[in-house]
Amino acid sequence: MDTEAKALKWLINSCGYDRQSIKRNVIGNPDFETTDGHGFEVKTCQGTKFFWRRRKAPGGILFSSMKQWHELIKHPNCKILVFGEGKEPIAVIPMSELPIETTIWHDFSIKVLNKKHPKAVERAVKRASGDGRNSKKKG
Repeated sequence: MDTEAKALKWLINSCGYDRQSIKRNVIGNPDFETTDGHGFEVKTCQGTKFFWRRRKAPGGILFSSMKQWHELIKHPNCKILVFGEGKEPIAVIPMSELPIETTIWHDFSIKVLNKKHPKAVERAVKRASGDGRNSKKKG
């Protein structure tokens, strides 16, 4: 099950929304908006090996661009739903707690990527998942 399907199921089963009260934004942010004015952006926790100030963090949250962050912060009731492997979010973060250029929220590392540079995005995702570390041959 993909992350957005897990989020939709969670919104219906755990938050009491019915399917008709949830609008899916195929283009634009947040991913879901409800008839009561709430927004939900869905993120997958990227890896478990981020370190911040010498403590192990549970993972990172990647925003695709500063434009996305600005769009989400303008939504008055937006929350970030962070999913790991399970069916429940591992964090529900009010966007109001993520001012522009925040780099950490509780134990989560916050990263902003720019999709104009797809190789940089690809490298960051590989690093976050633990792939590609120390992949250069010593020589």
